[in-house]
Amino acid sequence: MPTTKEYSVKLNRLQSTRKITNTMKLVSVNKLRKAQEAQRFCEAFGQELGTLGKEAADGLPEHVSPLAEVRDQVRGILLLVATSDRGLCGGFNNNLNRHVVRWLEEREKRSIPVMVSFYGRRGHTFFRNRVKVASYYAGLSMRPVYAGVMRISRDLQRYFTGRQCDEVWVAYNQLQATGLSKPVVEKLLPARPGWKHEEDSPTTTPILEPCSAAVLARLIGQLTHLRLYGMLLHSAAGEQSARMVAMDSATRNIDGLIDTYTLLRNRARQAAVTKELIEILGGAEALKG
Repeated sequence: MPTTKEYSVKLNRLQSTRKITNTMKLVSVNKLRKAQEAQRFCEAFGQELGTLGKEAADGLPEHVSPLAEVRDQVRGILLLVATSDRGLCGGFNNNLNRHVVRWLEEREKRSIPVMVSFYGRRGHTFFRNRVKVASYYAGLSMRPVYAGVMRISRDLQRYFTGRQCDEVWVAYNQLQATGLSKPVVEKLLPARPGWKHEEDSPTTTPILEPCSAAVLARLIGQLTHLRLYGMLLHSAAGEQSARMVAMDSATRNIDGLIDTYTLLRNRARQAAVTKELIEILGGAEALKG
């Protein structure tokens, strides 16, 4: 049976670990709040751009931008897998990786080659020896910055417009609720904004410079950046939510262990005191004899 000192050492280590897990939980709560705020701003800005796009698209073909070109035959696909750079977030990365494996198997059955770009170290570590790697972006998953996301979006657009692929897809964890993320794979390119003229819409057409077609082509590019940014914000929020739940669970488990070891330490202390009393009484009886 461990001694009182050994139990005290274990308790000190558990209490130190508890401080770490509880601090990580609080940090994740703060980062989750910031990611959700960024999501709201992104959605609001996207709605404004969408309204402008509908006005500019009146009477114009949807394929006014090279990014909206739908190829007759898909000869190649580029997939961006968005995972985290760090662990300690439960099954956040593993669930997405398994979902992507099934998605790749379906494309393999249809004999469609797939190149994969990685946003985050966990996905790259899992797939790097299994697929053809196009690009790897590290150190951005914790806090997506629009400038960095725009650079990634331009890389993806160059692959598409340069005909190195005929479709661009993004695999990421979509945050459904606190601690609950759903792995999804969504098509990013060709862009399909779905802007159509409605019969009951105002008949006035805005005057745009240099022209509606140029403005619309630029808007589609910007909306592609913004849509990718929204996806990666979902991934970042899901990561922080998963880490918050994981650290909360770890903290509660440690609290249970602390209670258990405290009880065992008290029992060990009581047993040691009882043993000493028995030895004292035994010595006293021996002296009397």
